[in-house]
Amino acid sequence: MAFPLSSVTAGASGFLEKVSTQFYSNGHPAVAINALTAVAAVVALYALYKQALGREDPGCPTVPYKFPIIGSTVEYLENPQAFIEKWTKELGPIYRVHILGRMYTVISGHHVREIFRNPRFNFQEAVNKTFNVTVLSRCWDEEFSSEDLYKTVARNLTNNLNKYSPRVQQHIIIGRNDVIGDSAGPIKVENLYPLVQHMVAKAASSIFVGPELAKNPDLIKTFKDITHDVAKEIATRNILLFSYPTLNHLRMWYIGKYNKTLQQHKQQLREALAPEVERRLTGANNKNWERPNDILQDVMEQYVTVTRPDLVTVLTKWVMLLIFVSIHTTSEHANIILYRLVQHPETVQELLEEQEDVLYRHYGGELPEDKDTVFTADVIKSMVKLDSFCRESMRLRNDYFDLPHMNVTKEKIVLSCGAVIPAGEDVLINQWGNHRDTEIQNDSTDLHEFKPFRFVGPQRREATKVGEDFLPFGVGRHSCPGRYFALHVIKTMLSTMLRDYTMKADGPLIFPTEYKSHNPIGQVIFEKRTQ
Repeated sequence: MAFPLSSVTAGASGFLEKVSTQFYSNGHPAVAINALTAVAAVVALYALYKQALGREDPGCPTVPYKFPIIGSTVEYLENPQAFIEKWTKELGPIYRVHILGRMYTVISGHHVREIFRNPRFNFQEAVNKTFNVTVLSRCWDEEFSSEDLYKTVARNLTNNLNKYSPRVQQHIIIGRNDVIGDSAGPIKVENLYPLVQHMVAKAASSIFVGPELAKNPDLIKTFKDITHDVAKEIATRNILLFSYPTLNHLRMWYIGKYNKTLQQHKQQLREALAPEVERRLTGANNKNWERPNDILQDVMEQYVTVTRPDLVTVLTKWVMLLIFVSIHTTSEHANIILYRLVQHPETVQELLEEQEDVLYRHYGGELPEDKDTVFTADVIKSMVKLDSFCRESMRLRNDYFDLPHMNVTKEKIVLSCGAVIPAGEDVLINQWGNHRDTEIQNDSTDLHEFKPFRFVGPQRREATKVGEDFLPFGVGRHSCPGRYFALHVIKTMLSTMLRDYTMKADGPLIFPTEYKSHNPIGQVIFEKRTQ
């Protein structure tokens, strides 16, 4: 009698969860980890046996490889750009590839529409195989879902950009001054990412949990570090664990429950939130109470029905989820765009002139007395050259095969081209190829080159406009609802930096080309502009 692989891994992981809990509680975490590796090896051997039984015709060509499990991983990681361009040219827009421990179907060109529009493919379920924020934050037993999170961002964040924009600008400047000060003299910054990350964390925290909590240094540290710290714990060179999602799910459960660094971040969040939540609950009974305007208050009113003492626990998990899905990616995009600005000083004057023109149109030469609130959502939206600069910077990111989508049904899916996607298997979107495809991009000239104002004029495409030609935020039903806020934060940050500082590289700027390393590096000198 043959047992499905899912049954084997589910049974093994159920057993191992009990074993790991027992050994960890008895002070033997290493034993639990070794047991996890042993089960991974057993499952891997069983999987190879199942593969040897054969499978139906996949309906598309496969990149040749020699070794099971390893597949084409080494070739792909050595030079992902060359790998993609070689095999897309030889095999066409749809082909199968064995990388990172699993077999995937790669989808390129106009064919990506079919994936994004088909409800039988699910982006979140595919991502959960390697980074499941629900398991890591232990939210599976709570009264809210990922759909609630999506609605919260769309309803309470995206729809309120004008209301929140003064606070965003103020906290970006506070964050900037925390790191580089406010002196007139030249300031050398070794790496822009910590500066950018701090500004993003200050701005986002002021909107997520309010300006008062945004002053808390421990909370800001968690906003900045929790995603990176958890990713570092999850990162593994054990390809067996990556290959079998059920085992990796167990590993994430283990990290979410026992990892000391993650528990410290949770505790910092809880300690920061507890007195503020109590203050709000008490204040709500006072007729003169001034309701806080932030996402924390929205969540308390719209979704949370539990009573104390569980309330703070639930809200801590809510905030963790908001951090996981926002701070790191926004900081990364902002860092890339700011480095592009430093790399292309010839664009600065044109961007400054646009800024002055837009401000004049909106304020008629009479700027508000508080210059730290001038960049409203409407002002930022009117800066089309700045928007183009952002879109082009993100288009040229070193994203390769990405945006996995899982066949969440129990049946195979046959695409219109004939490719067969088995139940539970993932497709990968050829993001690198689509961003450089002359048949897809409106402006198809020099697609490997950075053209900052490519999307101005007849080729106008806003940075929030998703599609098969622009994939950083996904497409369709699963496109990122927070992209409007993220880009508002990024463009506000760029606008204030352009207005207040000159920036120049002090040595080479390096834009990475390797897999999963997106952040440029290089020293930058800032100097205050004279008014």
